Amino acid sequence: MHEKIRHRLLGAWARLIARHPLWVMAVAVAATIGSVVITLGGLPTIGIAPLSFQSDRNALISEHLPWNRRFIRWTKNYKGTRDLTIVIDASPGSDMPDDAQLRRAESMVVELGAALRAERDDLERVDWGFSTKNINARAIRMLEMSQFDRQLQRIEAAAPLLTSTTLTQLIAAIKVQAFRGATQHGEAGAADAIDKMTALAEAISISLTAGSSDANPFSQMDAPRDRSDWQYLRSDNKRLLFVRITPRVEKERINALARAIGTSRTVVKRIAKKYPGIEAGLTGIEVVEADETEAAVRDSMYASIIAFVLIAVLLMTGFQSVRTPLLAMLSLVFAVAWSFGYLTIAIGHLQIISVVFTVILLGLGIAYGIHIVSRYELIRHSYSDDLTGFADSMTDVLVTMGPAIVTGALTTAAAFITTMFTDFRGVAEMGHVAAAGVVLCAIGMFSVFPALLRLTKSHHRHVRPMESRWFHFFE
Repeated sequence: MHEKIRHRLLGAWARLIARHPLWVMAVAVAATIGSVVITLGGLPTIGIAPLSFQSDRNALISEHLPWNRRFIRWTKNYKGTRDLTIVIDASPGSDMPDDAQLRRAESMVVELGAALRAERDDLERVDWGFSTKNINARAIRMLEMSQFDRQLQRIEAAAPLLTSTTLTQLIAAIKVQAFRGATQHGEAGAADAIDKMTALAEAISISLTAGSSDANPFSQMDAPRDRSDWQYLRSDNKRLLFVRITPRVEKERINALARAIGTSRTVVKRIAKKYPGIEAGLTGIEVVEADETEAAVRDSMYASIIAFVLIAVLLMTGFQSVRTPLLAMLSLVFAVAWSFGYLTIAIGHLQIISVVFTVILLGLGIAYGIHIVSRYELIRHSYSDDLTGFADSMTDVLVTMGPAIVTGALTTAAAFITTMFTDFRGVAEMGHVAAAGVVLCAIGMFSVFPALLRLTKSHHRHVRPMESRWFHFFE
């Protein structure tokens, strides 16, 4: 009983297309135009934004996972999590740079930093060093635990000095510290204690002679001697210097940091020409991800174009025809456009994984057209060469091949739907749009393709009998 209902519905649909192909195409074209408009411009009146690209890789993972919640909280509460880094190698090809190479590398860093800071439209902040005088006392928390513990011990040991209310108490406390240093650390401790006593005496002398001067003579007691207060960002072995860049993020672009990265690379390339023998390059997690995103978008576009051309060539070869394969490919273009419209409404963005869904639809969607045109080419000559013959032959095609095509489309879509249950949002979104796209491709092949055949090939004629063709497709 269900087969009779199914065949009756498919036959009625085939005859509707045969009688009213223009109406079918009008609806299909309207849906395609609407999909393109929604994809490019959205529907602001009902809160649908244009299709965007999700460039944040962390957004591909479920935010409900405990470790990801901690990571998201860290990125929100700490600045610089998306910073870029320029690495300058002072002596490429050798182990340690000499003083001349270090000075040239430092000069390059200064010039590079100044040039980058001039690019205010694309770069928010540029740092390549800091003054040790401006370090906040709370920076002690950034030390390794062993160094942190030693600093705490020094602070605790200095408590008697800090609490001294008179000069006599201060000198007595210094004397105790000197004796303790000499006892614990031998000659090195004694020498350090003598240096501190000397510095204290000099500071007291300056204070007594300066009177009510605003200068603080004790501020330089523990400062390093014969060293600049400017500290470059560099590696422990001094070979590598770093420039840290905070970029301006453009969230709606496919690559949110494309302009910042492009600007930084342009500046680096320009400045590096002035310093031969020194290598410099842009790196960082964001740079690697941006390059991967650019490659994924570019390669998926090329892959879609190549797949479209190769599929068309294969169909033309197999069917020894040009028009029918192109009609099938045109029907597939309609379905892909509908898929983009659905994607914009249901998800709103593409990301590095779902960007390849077009290639998937081209490969899977054309199969439905191949089934239809294969049956059509096989049985069309058995019917009269008029409108009635076309309607009868298309009814034969849909009744014979339709149930299998519908089953194949639904089972393929169901396979993609299973990916929506994963916590990996990137794969789930790809499965979502692929499942919807497969169904839309089947609808396109059931509607647009027969209508195009009716408008362009209502009269059937075999140029060469199928059994005498050089390529026997059906074998």
